[in-house]
Amino acid sequence: MSGRLVGNLIGFVAMAAWATQFPLLAKLLETWDPVLMAAARTLIPGVVLLLVAGLMGALRGLSLHLSFDVMIVGGAGLGAATVLFVVGQSSTHPITASVIVSTLPLCSAVIGFATGEEKITLKLSAAIALALVGGAVCALAGKSENLEFNGGELFILAGVFLFAWYTRASLRRFAHLAPTTQAGITSLAAGYVCFVVFALCLPAGLAEIRLDLTPNGLLLLAWICIGSLALSMALWFWASRELGVTVAGMHHNMVPFYVVLMSAAFGAEVLPGHVLGAALVIAGAVLAQLPSPKRRAMARQGAE
Repeated sequence: MSGRLVGNLIGFVAMAAWATQFPLLAKLLETWDPVLMAAARTLIPGVVLLLVAGLMGALRGLSLHLSFDVMIVGGAGLGAATVLFVVGQSSTHPITASVIVSTLPLCSAVIGFATGEEKITLKLSAAIALALVGGAVCALAGKSENLEFNGGELFILAGVFLFAWYTRASLRRFAHLAPTTQAGITSLAAGYVCFVVFALCLPAGLAEIRLDLTPNGLLLLAWICIGSLALSMALWFWASRELGVTVAGMHHNMVPFYVVLMSAAFGAEVLPGHVLGAALVIAGAVLAQLPSPKRRAMARQGAE
């Protein structure tokens, strides 16, 4: 099985798992302080991922000299991105949030172009455009009455940019670590930073000790942190290694469609716009991964 096929399958599973946290997070934010939730949803997955990595014998390569990089990339990158995302979603409809998250491949391409790591070709631009339009069509199909903009969207967009930077920096600085370990140490650092931010916000009245420890609340939290985030984070790094962050990011555009399918399982209607949006996203992902004419010619010459 080719690396690209494996990468796409992993990307599919990662985003399907990650999509489940959108409606559940909106529910939990009714009873949780957003900053405290940001801390919980990074610290818990970090602990779980490192325990799994230890059981798998995948902690090789860890050393104290990585501490500074881990705190910068995981703490400042993922930690700040998580706070921005959760605070933004606390005042934004989940559908609106899913539309903004679909800008991840564009954010990654912009960062790659600015740092000289990636060229924005006509093919890549067209692929990103297809993915963006597909994500928006899927998210908004039959739901335009729920699309309201109130400021939280800017926090989410900033969080998406930071998450794209965090992923690219992690793949570059921790390339020798297993994806589970990579996700675990950076999530743990992000959780630490989020708790520090929470502690600083408490005296200023910008946060409060508000959480839901009922059985139902703990069950939702466990699924978000373990079944959704811990699993998707490890698989996300794996897919990004195989496909590159920008192309792997196009799988984020399928998140609204996955949410719709989950809702359909409970009786919600799947509209033509949902199917059209999913098709556009898939077309964008395929287009981005098609070899260039020059590469096809080189492959033919090699075969001859």
